[in-house]
Amino acid sequence: NIPTSRSQFFDVVPMAPGTSSANGNIGGSSFNVFGSDTNQNAYQYDGLDISSPNFGGSYDWPNYDMMAELQVKSVGASAAQTGFQGGVINLVLKSGSNQLRGSGSFYGQWDPMLGNNTPDEEFPRFVDHRLDYNYTLGGPIKKDRIWALTIGQHIRWNRGEFLGVPPDRPDRTRIWRPFVKVDAKLSDADNVSVHYNDCRDVWGYGANKTTPPESASVEVGKD
Repeated sequence: NIPTSRSQFFDVVPMAPGTSSANGNIGGSSFNVFGSDTNQNAYQYDGLDISSPNFGGSYDWPNYDMMAELQVKSVGASAAQTGFQGGVINLVLKSGSNQLRGSGSFYGQWDPMLGNNTPDEEFPRFVDHRLDYNYTLGGPIKKDRIWALTIGQHIRWNRGEFLGVPPDRPDRTRIWRPFVKVDAKLSDADNVSVHYNDCRDVWGYGANKTTPPESASVEVGKD
């Protein structure tokens, strides 16, 4: 319920006491927790470590709607929390319930919604469109015993992030983030949770005044 840019859970982390974005980079994926270095943190989903092995951040960029709660722990963290010297950043993931529920949302941005601070430039920065489609569906497989939840996000984004990009040759980004989770209650003391999370994306970026669109970068990723 905290107002953020909604692009990622990283926007929420610096709101925790003693936590700040590395180098003051708002929206960045690395943090200093009580003065620790950025590579001394642990990132988790429901207690499962997802820390990147080669830099101090999260290996995955999840769908924002997966998050039911964000926990930032450091001083006084439980002995069950391991693999960190700075802080533990844990996402508590949403789950299905006994009631069948679903939702859908859409977020859009187009160039007429943006201001132009460089009117004398031949090709100013622009956003042709940014379309963000989201859905959720969850409910019982067997009431009081087994529950399922699926969440999906699709993003289509055409823009010129820097000056000098012709509107008919924008950087193009396509992202698909599916998430499926099944929870089962085996007994009053035992529960099992299984989830599948993926992120498939194609990022076009880097075109500017000195780098024409045909020389810009395209990154294809799967997390």
